[in-house]
Amino acid sequence: MTAVPHTHRDILETAVQGMMSTIRHADGLISTNPVGFDWDGEHVRISTLKSRVKYANLRANPQITFCVVDPLAPTRYIEIRGHAELIDDPGGELNRKIYRRHTGQEFNLDAPDAERVIVKIIPSQVSAPTLYGGKLDRIATEVQVPGALASHTGVPQGDPLAALRAKDAIRERLHDYVRAMDCIDDDLGRSVFHPDAPADYGAIYQGTGHGFIDFVHAAHVGMLAHQHQLGSIGIVVDGERAASEAYVTVTLRMRSLEGVLQDSRSHGRYLDQWEQRNGRWAISSRRYVHLFDDLYPVHLQQFVTEGSRDREDPSYALLAGRRV
Repeated sequence: MTAVPHTHRDILETAVQGMMSTIRHADGLISTNPVGFDWDGEHVRISTLKSRVKYANLRANPQITFCVVDPLAPTRYIEIRGHAELIDDPGGELNRKIYRRHTGQEFNLDAPDAERVIVKIIPSQVSAPTLYGGKLDRIATEVQVPGALASHTGVPQGDPLAALRAKDAIRERLHDYVRAMDCIDDDLGRSVFHPDAPADYGAIYQGTGHGFIDFVHAAHVGMLAHQHQLGSIGIVVDGERAASEAYVTVTLRMRSLEGVLQDSRSHGRYLDQWEQRNGRWAISSRRYVHLFDDLYPVHLQQFVTEGSRDREDPSYALLAGRRV
């Protein structure tokens, strides 16, 4: 089966309407209609009624063409040619899903006796051209997203929605990292790094990201408390790759060999390279740039430390299942 190239999948993720062409069973002419659609990551799916002419056309001849234009750059498009697989959908579930995608609301305008089917497109040819070497894409995009703004925000031209989703996912992963550090959650910490990701923490540690999780676990368990706090975060996205700079302050509370309560505070930056693999963003390479640190005694702690350095911390129950 021919796959939709990764360079153009964002169109199917952001557009809400395409054009479907079938061969009319009555006279052999081409019939083209605007349709809402669903993209499941592999196939385009369309909902129609058995009473529609397009259904009769596909029953007689399953050949089908579907074309969708990038809503933000009209010179980018995908054309999928193939055949239709017709699947009964008596509950009209796909039709309601498409309505929600269009409007954000629930609709069902079908008559009680309506019979719906899913038109699943099995591609044999996919065209995803870059017209004139992408020059028209850039011109069209600059009209809608000024070049200076795109450069400043790290948004790839022609694909701001996908970039925003990627940036949000990367910020979530950075939050996962600091949470894993402070709750000594090794599984969560490892999930932030791809298994082959190198980690360069200067004089502190050299190895892999997964190896650093083991290294820091051994260090943290001997401390009284610690906090990893992120500051300014900058992210630039380029397709399925990204880079980020995150300022970080790490405070470690411990007792010295003499029994003195003291805090060690370090200030630095995480310079991370990211890759999206199998739909999941994770760090493919990390470099920690140390700025400065200080060590000082703690003379008085006014309040009792709350929370816990494990998965019993109240944040886990609060956030469980709430990420979209």
